[in-house]
Amino acid sequence: KAPSWPRARLFLAQALLARSRETECRSVVQERLAAAIDDAKLEQMAAFYALNLGKHETALTLFSNYQYTWGRPRMEMNLRKLLPVLPWDLPSTSKAVERLRQLDPEASAEITRSIEKGRRRVISLPTMCQESTQCVPTCVAMVSQAQGLGQDPNVLYEAMTGRHGTPMWRMCEEMLRQSFRLHFINTRPESIRGMLDQGVPLIGQLDGVFNNHVEVICGYDVDPDVFYVRDPESWSPIVIAGEELAFRYLLSGDGVVALIAPNRVDQITVDPSWAAPECRALVELERACARGDREAAERAHAAVPDSHEAAQTRDTLGRGVTLTPTQFGESMDRASKDPERHPIARLRAILALDSPDRLDEVLQSIDEPEREFGPGVVRLIEMMRLSFVGEWARVLEHTDWLLERTPQIETIW
Repeated sequence: KAPSWPRARLFLAQALLARSRETECRSVVQERLAAAIDDAKLEQMAAFYALNLGKHETALTLFSNYQYTWGRPRMEMNLRKLLPVLPWDLPSTSKAVERLRQLDPEASAEITRSIEKGRRRVISLPTMCQESTQCVPTCVAMVSQAQGLGQDPNVLYEAMTGRHGTPMWRMCEEMLRQSFRLHFINTRPESIRGMLDQGVPLIGQLDGVFNNHVEVICGYDVDPDVFYVRDPESWSPIVIAGEELAFRYLLSGDGVVALIAPNRVDQITVDPSWAAPECRALVELERACARGDREAAERAHAAVPDSHEAAQTRDTLGRGVTLTPTQFGESMDRASKDPERHPIARLRAILALDSPDRLDEVLQSIDEPEREFGPGVVRLIEMMRLSFVGEWARVLEHTDWLLERTPQIETIW
């Protein structure tokens, strides 16, 4: 045993929870807290864990102490997002509102009004946390257990042949093998609510610049118009406004995945108007490219129109199969110069450019690149440009700066 390494204990607690060994996880957390070791991540974990176990008074106290001790602005922002979740779950509504008034006077008035008139549905998910790169199987385990079927994320990861992550098509293939029914649901609020009302949580993919992540939509309120999301990396609910829902999953085809357990297939009704054809097409395209099925890949490629925000995702997936290298370069060139593009899609297109002249042209067309993308991304683009012309000493200056701040980005290494 590591004698007094709080961060090692944090990873141990997460690994235990990924295997649903809650009692041992709780013991590790309590042991570390009792040792009075100052560690921000451990204290944050303890607060979120208490919240997830329904110990809301304890959670609020821990959150308040965390803010006082560490003064993290981001934590304060996250706590404000959590406040609307609590009043419906605390045993005493009046007591909850009073606590919220102390923490956030502005929010308490709106929350008080919405308590009586809000229509809500929240699906209970198991207390679970992913291991590194296992967001997909962990979300599948959450969704399965919410429908009465136990699943082990580690077993799922092996079955999906995960390697530093799991593509969505492998998830779909494995769950079809297990007799689950798959539906790709569009992000209109009424479509999402239609599935949640039937007790089916939904898996949504978040597209990033360098990698992707998945999460579970597990509930909603009509007033206020919000949806509740669980990230497999933590146990805290994420609250997102209804109007943000479509933008959140736009690059993955403006859709999410419904996995209906075999024992519930006959109980669930899916309205045809809820379908997300572009989302389905992207998953089919990735599968067809991986399997070497060019005809299927071309059909899937054609199902995502050029005008759709996911067209950049489509072209990246189809590179070398449905698009020649030249066609791919032209597509990225167009996307990189389009200020109306989704910012993630545009940035991915810029990073896919293959010449210093193109990079220079794009950067010169943007008035304030650092304001548009942030200083780190501008340095990354400059690092790429310098590597094209062989100025390696200057490249390494940028890599040193970037690795100090974002060592997890493989592209920099």
